[in-house]
Amino acid sequence: MSETLEKILHPQNREEFGAIAGGITAAVTLLWYIIRLLRRVSPEEMERRRRVALAATGRIIDGVIVDAPLYHQEELAEGAPALIAFRYRIAGVVYECSQDVTTLQTEIEDFRIDLPVSIKYDPRNPANSIVVAESWSGLRTGVDTLRQAGRAGTSTSL
Repeated sequence: MSETLEKILHPQNREEFGAIAGGITAAVTLLWYIIRLLRRVSPEEMERRRRVALAATGRIIDGVIVDAPLYHQEELAEGAPALIAFRYRIAGVVYECSQDVTTLQTEIEDFRIDLPVSIKYDPRNPANSIVVAESWSGLRTGVDTLRQAGRAGTSTSL
């Protein structure tokens, strides 16, 4: 055992040992960096995960739409995000937020901006909120509103 230790501690072998240890350290660091890059989540995926989490666990509150693009007219510039701005009040604090709905075009067809909306928010961070997601929508559409008005009209007119 002492012979092996003497061989390792010999000046010539120490240089080789240092080079090998440095090479192994560099290889492990490079491997860690590559794995980290591969696991990095895109901003679009992070936003989708946020919407899914809020749709599943968020609390619901009423609010109003402040601004929304005209989806039926081509007034949005090419590549510009479609944003819906909305406002709501929680515990006396007014929150005004916006949500990029560019990837949710099928979920926002024919919504009415003159009606209240339902908003899902995170109770731990009330500014984290949505009006629409892949599996949930707080927007009122024109078709649903007409159906509800028709039902209300038939039930009250006896």
